[in-house]
Parts: sequence; structure tokens; C-alpha cells
Amino acid sequence: MKRIFSFFICIVLALSLCSCGESVNMSVLTEYQKRDFEAELKIKSEGKERICSLTKKDGRFFLCIRGLDGFTFVFDENGAGIISGGAEIPFGSAPLPVYGLYRIFTIPAMGTWKIEKSRPGGVSLYVCESDGITLYIDARSHLPLKIISGGMEADVLSFKVK
Repeated sequence: MKRIFSFFICIVLALSLCSCGESVNMSVLTEYQKRDFEAELKIKSEGKERICSLTKKDGRFFLCIRGLDGFTFVFDENGAGIISGGAEIPFGSAPLPVYGLYRIFTIPAMGTWKIEKSRPGGVSLYVCESDGITLYIDARSHLPLKIISGGMEADVLSFKVK
């Protein structure tokens, strides 16, 4: 009788350990935002589509849009500006469409997030939604794949954390 009871307890413990799910939260999934990175993006906004490179270095974002050679947009928590010919011209807090990229690459981990694991086309990813923001994150690497916010959509073509 003791052996049967012990065997039953072992089976229950094994099943309970195997059924433990992976626990993720936005702090883990947005860890990439805390480091410097380089990304190539396809941005869709207001019916227009552009390819650009986005670099985050020392808390500042540098955006180069293909077709606007010679100009680099720069933005951080203080506002936005443009760099051309080595000179930086600040715009303060003037709204620029590209400033939206700063906001969607500095997504707060706090707040109420609906996080679902999905496998479209066999790719395992997390779909995270909160307050009009939808973020698609690779389940294995925890790097962003796509970000949708306020009419702006950014497909991440490549992403390298420094």
C-alpha cells in the first residue's frame, strides 16, 4: 500500500512540474530597450512606407530615412531635432511623425498588458497589447518584430543589440 501511495505521489509531482508554464512579463520582453541597439525598419505611416535605420546610443535615437540622405533625425525624452552637415538643429517638443518611433521604442513595462503566445506560420512569438499599442516579440530572443502605435506601424527587418 505504501508503494502504491508513493508511486501515486511521484506521478502527481511529475505532472505538476511538467505543467508549470513559462512566466513572462513586459519587463522581460522589453529588456532590449535598456541597451543600445541598431535596427532596420520598414515604417508605414499615413499611407506612406519608408525603409530606415534606427540607432539607439546613450539614450538618444538616431533615425536615417532612405531617400533623405544627409539628414539624420535625433530624438530623446527632451524632444527632437535634425542633424545635417555635422550641425544639430533642435526642434524641442515639436511633434514630428518620426518622434513616434521614440515612443514606441521606449514602451513602459508597467501598466496592464495583455500578453498572448502565438505561432503564426510556425514562428513562436508574443503578442502584447495595451492602450493602443500592439507589440510582436520573438518568443526565443525577446527582440521586437513589429510595433503598431497610433497609426504608425514599424516592421523590424533586422535588430542588433550592442
